[in-house]
Amino acid sequence: MRSIGFLLLELGFTVAEEGGVDCAEVERTIARAYGLPGYADPAPAAVPG
Repeated sequence: MRSIGFLLLELGFTVAEEGGVDCAEVERTIARAYGLPGYADPAPAAVPG
């Protein structure tokens, strides 16, 4: 059932993107929340000291 939910979610993102909506940040947030591979938090920027 979970895999079907993810497929429907991906379909929704695809439709939204075709309509001109940028869903990238929402998609990354959901993927990180569920621990999906390939969506690690970006490395923090180095602060010059």
